[in-house]
Amino acid sequence: MIKFFTFLIACNFAFMLQAKAQVVYATKANGGGAWSATATWETFSSFAAALAASPGTGTAATTVPSGTHNVLIRSNDVVTMADANRGCKGIIIQAGAKLWGSGNTADRRLQIGQGGTGFTYPLVDTVQVDGTLGGANDPMFIETGINAQQVKIYGNGSIDVKRLRIIGASGSASGGALTMDIDINMNLWQAANYAFSAVYNPAATDNYTVNIGASKTIAIRTADGYFHNNAIGSGSGFGNYTYNINGTIDLSASAQTLTNLTAFSPTGGTVNVNVKSGGLIKTGAAFNSSPVAPGVANLTIENNALVDATLATVMNFNNNKFVVQGSGLLRRTVLGDGSRSLFPVANSGAGLSNAQISRLNTSGTIAVYSLNVKSTFDNPPVAPAECVTRQWNFSITGSPSANDTMRLSWITADQGGSFNPAGTVSIMHWTGAAWEYFPATVTGTGTAADPYVARATQISSYSPFGVTSYAPTPVSLVAFNAVYNRQGITLNWTTENEVNLKQYVVEKSFDGRNYTAIAQVAARNTTTINQYQHADNAFLSGTAYYRLKMTDNDGTAKYSHVVTVNAKLSGSIKIYPNPVADFLNVQLPASAGKISLQVIDAAGKLVQQSTVPANTAYTFLPVSTLVKGNYRLLVITANERLCIPFVK
Repeated sequence: MIKFFTFLIACNFAFMLQAKAQVVYATKANGGGAWSATATWETFSSFAAALAASPGTGTAATTVPSGTHNVLIRSNDVVTMADANRGCKGIIIQAGAKLWGSGNTADRRLQIGQGGTGFTYPLVDTVQVDGTLGGANDPMFIETGINAQQVKIYGNGSIDVKRLRIIGASGSASGGALTMDIDINMNLWQAANYAFSAVYNPAATDNYTVNIGASKTIAIRTADGYFHNNAIGSGSGFGNYTYNINGTIDLSASAQTLTNLTAFSPTGGTVNVNVKSGGLIKTGAAFNSSPVAPGVANLTIENNALVDATLATVMNFNNNKFVVQGSGLLRRTVLGDGSRSLFPVANSGAGLSNAQISRLNTSGTIAVYSLNVKSTFDNPPVAPAECVTRQWNFSITGSPSANDTMRLSWITADQGGSFNPAGTVSIMHWTGAAWEYFPATVTGTGTAADPYVARATQISSYSPFGVTSYAPTPVSLVAFNAVYNRQGITLNWTTENEVNLKQYVVEKSFDGRNYTAIAQVAARNTTTINQYQHADNAFLSGTAYYRLKMTDNDGTAKYSHVVTVNAKLSGSIKIYPNPVADFLNVQLPASAGKISLQVIDAAGKLVQQSTVPANTAYTFLPVSTLVKGNYRLLVITANERLCIPFVK
């Protein structure tokens, strides 16, 4: 009987504690006041009762809210935390209401979901902000209580606090598991430290998950704040910490490049960063895995997700890879000074499919490149067994340089059964109609520590790429050059070992990036020495670039090196007036030697010709007898030619 009564008393005590825990402290709608003043508050038995009641009808508070109570801040009331840390189980801040630290310089903590003895677990606690929580210069920060197991932060208001963190729950009633759902935009203002982290007091039993809702943004607003607490030491006393990003983490304000900033992983435990479909990470100047070691952070860019690292100048991640799935993208800026930009991507956790791009041009212009990688080809290669089983999908915003250099990495396990890394290896590129091939050099041994790397140059357009040891066009280009003559520019090339070769396509560019086919020359398909020539008599001013596209019978192709021709006359010849009626005045370089002047009509017919002696600085051409229309003046020296249009 004594045991029975003892049991009843214990149950009744637990019930009273549970009932006490559900008490709601509501502001009296008198403008608010300090959290620490009992006059600010009245109490109700539940949120439902407080929301339904008129202000001033509750029970007068004899204490102030603490970690085991819920809080309601009514519309138009402002509550200050003043000079102390505060806690509650859950909180509602109505539209027009505000909770803040009142501008104090010292940090002020709001702890959510404390719970305690007498509570029923798991605890589900909410932070509903339809008004204002904190402010840009406010010292408030938010953390979970040690017994919290599920915390939901949502609403239609604004949150500006210094930081958001999970405090840790080792040995508590929660057993070390916690989920935080964030469905509201949030600005974090912590300087020179972490502003957003799932780890603070680590333990091996930690199992914490943070979910950022679709279309919601957590933005770290200071130049030296960073994401994830990585300054808590290292070792085995860490658990599992997962960030599921359905919305956005915006780190773009960070200008720091120190390795412990925007870093993710201690040397113990596991950190998973999953950029879900529609999710986005906008990095700052640095995006790193760990300050001291490769770490154990895992970043997965899922289908239709993006890591926008266009601001990142420093990027080092776990084993130098992100796992990219489906149409997920990693985006980076590539400078125009020849420096390499690393794209640390992989198709799976066991793979390695890094890419590097470097571009070099005289203007030093930059471009933005995006990459994902997959284990299948959108368009079947000619010899699939002789390929690395990866397709690198590059796209570009801006123009590539005339001679981008690409490096693609893989390990032995990624190779097709007949792939030979010691043979003739090419980086292949899908043109939209066929695969073309760029000769590559290969380094490495094929291990994760020393992967194979294929390097190719003269990349000038972007879409799917691959790596193959298939040799589609065995032709050997012995020589290729361009020279001036009086009729124009003559292109000469010499080949040998032509087998199954269809043709040579001569391509020309005025900017070194965008090429146009100007001629097709049929291949002779002999293994002996073959010499070819093509004359380009078209308009030339300034610098022109030429290359050969060598096309096989099956449609595959590879490119020659680029040869450059510079028309030096372009800056020293002037004609006037233009349009002209009777006499066309021509200003010439005095040191050009004997010069031939030819007038060509719109149909390409020579209609007038004259010769000017050496050291002539000025002459004129009578054109009164020409019919009205468009003409070209060809100015020809022993080594150069220039074409200038004019109108009669």
